[in-house]
Amino acid sequence: QIVCFYHKEGEAYLEYRSDLDDAPVFRASNRVAVKARKKALWMWKIEALCVYNAAGAVVCSEDNHYRIKHVVTNKYLIQNENRLEMTDDYLAAGTQFNFRQFAKDAKDEYIHSLGLVYIRTLRGYSLHQRVEAGPPGADGDAPTTDILKETPVDLALSEGLSERDAMLVMPIFPGSISSVVQIRRAMLVLADFSSLLESVPEKAMAGDAPLPPALSEEANMVLKHTALCFDAVMATLKTLVMNATFDEDHNPMSREGPPNRLMQKLLRELNGISVVMHLVQLPFTRGLNINWMASKDARFKKLVDIISMAYRLMKQVVKDDERNALELHKYVGVIRSHLGKGLSCTVTLKEIYVGKRKLLSMIKQDLIDLFMVL
Repeated sequence: QIVCFYHKEGEAYLEYRSDLDDAPVFRASNRVAVKARKKALWMWKIEALCVYNAAGAVVCSEDNHYRIKHVVTNKYLIQNENRLEMTDDYLAAGTQFNFRQFAKDAKDEYIHSLGLVYIRTLRGYSLHQRVEAGPPGADGDAPTTDILKETPVDLALSEGLSERDAMLVMPIFPGSISSVVQIRRAMLVLADFSSLLESVPEKAMAGDAPLPPALSEEANMVLKHTALCFDAVMATLKTLVMNATFDEDHNPMSREGPPNRLMQKLLRELNGISVVMHLVQLPFTRGLNINWMASKDARFKKLVDIISMAYRLMKQVVKDDERNALELHKYVGVIRSHLGKGLSCTVTLKEIYVGKRKLLSMIKQDLIDLFMVL
């Protein structure tokens, strides 16, 4: 089963973000309607220990144990001493959990959607929301005790459970799950390509280095990996670009239209912007000079095509979306260094600021001058 765990008393979802810490947190949210979209970071898969029980119902019992996997990252909850963390090793000690019904007189032993349960470790600890004091109150003496936007997950002995630690099992519609899985698979394709490029030894090139007749070993390795992954990476990027907007134009490089809001949100939640921007920078730390891309040299065509399509995706991701634009704005320096190199990033740079008042207020004079030239 793929579900979300909602701390009803604390009004927060169990969430994990790999870019922040190695532990899950409770993320405050009032998005509790069954039909409301659940964030990808809130999705967890309850896995049976034995493959033969994979399709069975989840039983609330001390004798039935399960693993709890984060759908986005493929990491598992694990008890490490008295701390709840995440791990890639599903066979590690501490990854087994069981469930206990909230109602003491519950007659049904199975977990149901919108049912209340306690999540317990094999060692008898249960998930517990740590309530931290907020900022000082108005009188300056007593701190407030409001639940913060993000609160840590503690482990408490089951004997000391209180009613407030029960979790509401929130259902997820199959369509939402398939969208998350589709984006996640696309990110894995791009991440695999980045991993291949990272395997090439680093070699920085001077900005004014001329294009040599024979490339270095590192540069040739980058081009070899690019040729090997070209079909899969381009197909992935094209699919993402096409799905990011609603339009009848089937050319991804000229396709314009209203943005797909769900796609924009999912790409943000699955770290799509950082994955893509990491990819477009890697080749130029491995023996290739960014200035060579403007030479129209046939050796670089596949690499230029990939980076151009990646920038087209970034353009659609930030279109009319200020949150995504703020995230991409962190890479403005990188994008500016790629201008005029035949990588089709000019429209991406402009799209970051179009119709976004907060970002427009951050523009400096040198960027204004640059826009006047573009």
